Amino acid sequence: MEFDFSKGKVLKQDASIFKRLFAFILDILIINIVIISPFQKVFLKLINPNSSILEMAQQLQGASSLYSSIFFIVLLSLAYFTFFEFKLLQTPGMMIFKMKVDQELSFGKAILRNLFIIPIFPFYILWVIDPIHLLFRKRRFLEEITNTRTIEEIYY
Repeated sequence: MEFDFSKGKVLKQDASIFKRLFAFILDILIINIVIISPFQKVFLKLINPNSSILEMAQQLQGASSLYSSIFFIVLLSLAYFTFFEFKLLQTPGMMIFKMKVDQELSFGKAILRNLFIIPIFPFYILWVIDPIHLLFRKRRFLEEITNTRTIEEIYY
């Protein structure tokens, strides 16, 4: 426990799993609105469920647009988490739930903490490893790798 006499007593503890989950869901909603929504026209043009087989074959020729869009979505999503944690030690979702990273991060550590965003092998394995690790060890796997913690401060 650490004390800050200007604010009274403060307890720094690992953020609860539920707070972390809700903050992550909120961040994903923000990403969906700000980053993914602008690409919807590309997706709707390329993926039409009412298309015939011939039309679908023609749509596959535009797959490079789809891959480019997905690449930029992933890049911007990684930048979202990395930027906020690097500069502010917290994402908007973490701000709302009063959580933050316990220490200053180098840019490399900020990227490493968020590699789970990348949906290609081997990074998507982290979609399974990180939550399981969090359940059993109270820290995400990537937090252990970077020697960081997500904490909440309780003032009383």
